[in-house]
Amino acid sequence: PKSSRSPGAPTPTLSLSRTRGLRPSPNPKRKPTMASPHGGPPPGQQQVAQVNAADVGSLVLNGTVGFVKHNYKFFLLWGLGLLVAAFGNGIPTSRQQRYEYERIMASVNGESMDRIAYLQNFYDQADRQYRYTKGWWTCNEECQDWLAKRDSATAKLDAAKAEVEGQLRDARRAIGLFSRETVEEARGKFWDNFARGKGIAKRSTYWDVVFMGVSMAMGRDETLMEFLFRVLSRVVMNITFGLLFALINFMFAIGAFLWSNAPDPVSGLIFFGLAMLAGFSIVATYLMVIYVAAAGTVVAGATIAMQNARALPASQRGAYIHGGRLHRDRPHYD
Repeated sequence: PKSSRSPGAPTPTLSLSRTRGLRPSPNPKRKPTMASPHGGPPPGQQQVAQVNAADVGSLVLNGTVGFVKHNYKFFLLWGLGLLVAAFGNGIPTSRQQRYEYERIMASVNGESMDRIAYLQNFYDQADRQYRYTKGWWTCNEECQDWLAKRDSATAKLDAAKAEVEGQLRDARRAIGLFSRETVEEARGKFWDNFARGKGIAKRSTYWDVVFMGVSMAMGRDETLMEFLFRVLSRVVMNITFGLLFALINFMFAIGAFLWSNAPDPVSGLIFFGLAMLAGFSIVATYLMVIYVAAAGTVVAGATIAMQNARALPASQRGAYIHGGRLHRDRPHYD
């Protein structure tokens, strides 16, 4: 019988297969396909994911709502802490309490501080003379005399400082632990530690750039978005550790503050709990703002990168940036 093939078509050969029996073997004149050096389909056949900003926003919103529902106790405490930090200004003092407080503080700022300054100067002079007259291995009569004067000045200075601490304790007792003056003093301690924590984060980032420049530099096979994400994550991590360190320091500072006031145990525990709750809520709010801003930056950058990738021709979608120059994946034969 006559064949329906055209006269110039190649004749296929038959090969034995275990599963499908006889099947035609591949065409020996078939041209090899070009593949990307990084694996996957050829550049002309790569599929670019279609990302919708509205879908991403709804996904993030649903995830946030679900997280809040599962951790509602934490968010209730967080909200209570923010209310305490915003509206917890302390109890107003009466005229008699104010008068007693100002009288004691005037005595502290006047006579007591002058006495401490005098004793401090005498101690510094005695210490300098003692170090000047002391030999390498011996201490003569003059040296012993200045040593005795320094020890006496040390004892008097410690006694004067203890007296001032007692006066300050009496002044705070006169107005109460939850008065406006006491609350403002505790609030000032928190913001001092908060500023110190942010300073630690800034210095950590600076030293990362100085001493870890090689590790923070863009890698050979790293895209610009991956590099920016790595640097951003390092900055966010430094801020997190700095503020956690500030919160721990504030915990010890408020404990020492309450110890100097010597309140009753119940009032001290309530004040400590409210102060720590307010401090934790402020730090958590600051960190959440940082995290949301960082996540928004990453999502926006990824969206822009995908839009730019879709705008490029198919042969240039494998391009990447390295060393400030644009490199393209060149196709090659297998």
